[in-house]
Amino acid sequence: MTKRNARSGLYIRLSIIAGAAVLAVATVAFSGIPYGNDLTQHYQFAATVNEALANGEFYPSLSPAANSGVGDYGLRFYPPLAYYALAIAFKATGGWYAASILVFFLAYFAGGIGVYLWAREELTGIAPTLAAVLFILAPYHLNQIYNNFLFAEFAASAVIPFCFLFVHRTAARPSFSAAAGLGLSYGLLVLTHLPSLIFCSLAFAVYGVVVLYRSRNWIRSGLALAGGVIAGISATSFYWIKLVTELEWIRHARQEYFSDIYSYTNNFLLNPSTFTSIAEDVQAIWLGDLMLLATLLIAVPSSILLFRQRREAGTLVVASFVTMIFAAFFSSVLSTPLWDYVAFLQKIQFPWRWMGVVSVTAAVFAAYGIARAGELMKEKEAGVVLPLVLTAGVLIYALISVFVTKQSVFIPAAEFSNEKVEAMHTAPSRDCWWTVWAEEGFYKETGSEVTLKNRSFRVRRWDTLEKQIGVWPGPETEAVFSILYYPHWRAYADEERISVENTDSGLIRVTVPQDAKSITLRFREPNEVRTAAIVSASAFSLIAFVLVISLARRTFRKEDEGTEGRPQISN
Repeated sequence: MTKRNARSGLYIRLSIIAGAAVLAVATVAFSGIPYGNDLTQHYQFAATVNEALANGEFYPSLSPAANSGVGDYGLRFYPPLAYYALAIAFKATGGWYAASILVFFLAYFAGGIGVYLWAREELTGIAPTLAAVLFILAPYHLNQIYNNFLFAEFAASAVIPFCFLFVHRTAARPSFSAAAGLGLSYGLLVLTHLPSLIFCSLAFAVYGVVVLYRSRNWIRSGLALAGGVIAGISATSFYWIKLVTELEWIRHARQEYFSDIYSYTNNFLLNPSTFTSIAEDVQAIWLGDLMLLATLLIAVPSSILLFRQRREAGTLVVASFVTMIFAAFFSSVLSTPLWDYVAFLQKIQFPWRWMGVVSVTAAVFAAYGIARAGELMKEKEAGVVLPLVLTAGVLIYALISVFVTKQSVFIPAAEFSNEKVEAMHTAPSRDCWWTVWAEEGFYKETGSEVTLKNRSFRVRRWDTLEKQIGVWPGPETEAVFSILYYPHWRAYADEERISVENTDSGLIRVTVPQDAKSITLRFREPNEVRTAAIVSASAFSLIAFVLVISLARRTFRKEDEGTEGRPQISN
């Protein structure tokens, strides 16, 4: 095949993947933004990132506009990457609606490219492209946006295939570049969605063990895999250091957010009780059951071929099959004893989230079977059962995907204006991200920026991380700042440190000395956060250096191969 034909074939495959991504977002483009319980939170975070970038702050320490200007600290704990994507798209398009469509498309497309590259590690012909299309149009992948508006989890789905790609490369053919690619992709997953990080890490481990078992290169590959994961964790320490050291300061750590509808016990798939009480299932678990069954059904032809031709199946096919079954098991009620025993699994809250792994691994595994079944049918060796199962699987998969997009509730484009998102920006945040000192309605008590009894004052400065008021002479008194209390705030009376307390509702209160002329509040990140930022910058630099060197070596190698055999010109 000539280079021109190869390039033409690549463009065709990329066009097909892009077309599938366009199809996935078409309903959003025509109907509006799908509504979800967490929609306000997601756009509130995105608006905060946009405001911070406009003010020259690369990574915001807090959300100053939320809760009617009292502030919120949720973005210290929620992975920020998806919101940077939305904020950058907003700057490019000028509108949050257009920015959303652009980000949705790019996430679908990027995920498809990741699946394509991963499948191409061993699969040939149409199979890699088919895997990408199956993943983009997977019922659960569509559901992440169209029903629950699980925006951060949806964004993570664009990263997960690249993690599988580099786990495969690192385990099968260990190298510095493969480990660096794993570090980069794993780090991006850390910065996108924590529940996905937890269950995907288990899935990556299972997938990696299968590849290691078949490659027999345990020591070198194992060290490379560990190095890649450590690099990814180190590169993201600027984010997770806050999560580890400050989580107890917010409500999300309370048991109430892991009980009732948030409890894992009420969110298993394939639970017989779901089928007997569909009318009472307010969480629509029955839809999750349908999506799981449709996704597994499309993989049946591959399963038949795998057991018929076990010796012909490659490592990628076997590893994706094992990981798919592993993920499906953990999403179902069959895994209840393990969830009961393993405490950190319970932090995921919803076992049905494992459908993200089922969808991506099933897409790769099913593509193998569909492509192979097509070849057998051409050769008239497929029999009767395989074509019937394949047809039924594809039809049901497609019908459930269409159903997912059609039964959503949309906010029309005319209503989803920049003003609406700005209203979300200042709206009350989700109570799970409130500090433990905050009481219900804390953001309603503030009539002004500062309340000061028996003293006159004026606001001199009111920036995100620093507030200052000038104070006229008078008796010692208390000042209440309309800012949600957080331990990192420092108070100064004429630059002399004074204590910071919280009011009963959770706002900041300081004692104003009799002779004070000014009161200043400054938000100061602790030393460990600043140290973690240095570690992250160093780790990212190392990953980038390894990837650039690898790319340069590959480029020079191709140039050398291209000049071999050419006549040399001498003076």
